[in-house]
Amino acid sequence: LGKDMLGLEGKVNLRLAGEDVLMEKLGCKKGCVGPLAIVNNVGMNDVTLVLDENLLKVSAIHSHPLRNDASTVLKPDALLGYLKRIGVEPVVVDFPKKDGEGGAEKWTGKPPASRPKEAAAASSGKKPKPRIAKKERKEGEKKVKDTTNKKVTKKGETLLALQWKKEENFPMWYSDVIVLSEMISYYDISGCYILRPWSYKMWELIQDWFNEQIRALDVENSYFPLFVSQDRLEKEK
Repeated sequence: LGKDMLGLEGKVNLRLAGEDVLMEKLGCKKGCVGPLAIVNNVGMNDVTLVLDENLLKVSAIHSHPLRNDASTVLKPDALLGYLKRIGVEPVVVDFPKKDGEGGAEKWTGKPPASRPKEAAAASSGKKPKPRIAKKERKEGEKKVKDTTNKKVTKKGETLLALQWKKEENFPMWYSDVIVLSEMISYYDISGCYILRPWSYKMWELIQDWFNEQIRALDVENSYFPLFVSQDRLEKEK
């Protein structure tokens, strides 16, 4: 993207802009950036708005209105009309789909970290390393503590980022993702979770889509109460 659009040469490392740059160029903070923010760059014209071609094919686009505690919904034509009125011409790019049509030929450079190690080695031309079976503990040997689902930190380090890779331990990776991305918080009662604003917005989008489908079948919605047995509640004491 950087080489094709910006004419950059050599190794190109695109990364997220710092909050000071976002405030100066787009007038919004991290986590609040969306296509509507380009209005704050009118006059400076040193930011290029890039849109995925597939985004313009959906029925509705959900975006932050320069703040991440709310969302706005607009049709692709409305977005394009908005951009035209403020004098911004977006660059529309047909981004390749991961593992989609065209296969690995569309992905240059190193494969994404989320790909299996075997696939990553195959696409890079390297042979995957054979897996060595764990040695069984012989009688009399000292038992080693199992740290399969724990990450050991060094002195002075904190666990504020993803500690697991998807292909290493999917359950722990998934738990890291939904908690550190502030989508859910754990509750005092086992099995219960707090849906934070971002995850609740996803639930609303699912309901919007699902309601449209079932109404076309003349089906009505119903909510059923959730019963928790007394013995389950007693276990939480």
